[in-house]
Amino acid sequence: MLTWPYGGLSAEVSGELVGGWTERVAMKRCLKPDGCLGASQGHFYLELKGLHPGKYHYKYIIDNTWATDDHQPQALDSQGNWNNVLEVKPPPRIETPEEQAHFAALQALCMAFERKLRPVGSFFGS
Repeated sequence: MLTWPYGGLSAEVSGELVGGWTERVAMKRCLKPDGCLGASQGHFYLELKGLHPGKYHYKYIIDNTWATDDHQPQALDSQGNWNNVLEVKPPPRIETPEEQAHFAALQALCMAFERKLRPVGSFFGS
């Protein structure tokens, strides 16, 4: 979810989040008194879905002027322009008790196998 709480008559997003720097996606203005998906009334918002893990560089276009949100992470691009950056992290792995038991059994088998491979006696100087 992206939000732009700083005013303006129109708001768009451009960049890697929305298909490239030549694309512009309009943000919606929240008109509900109780807010919209985390955005307060009067603020612009854009719901993001289906992003794969990674870093995405983007900018806002407010009233046809390119802008960044100084309160969100930023980075310089190769041309010296500041962009906002959204990092999408992979979802945490959820292990069931059954998966944990299988993993523990596998670790025990590996330890037993490694023990059998260790040199025995004084042949190797032990």
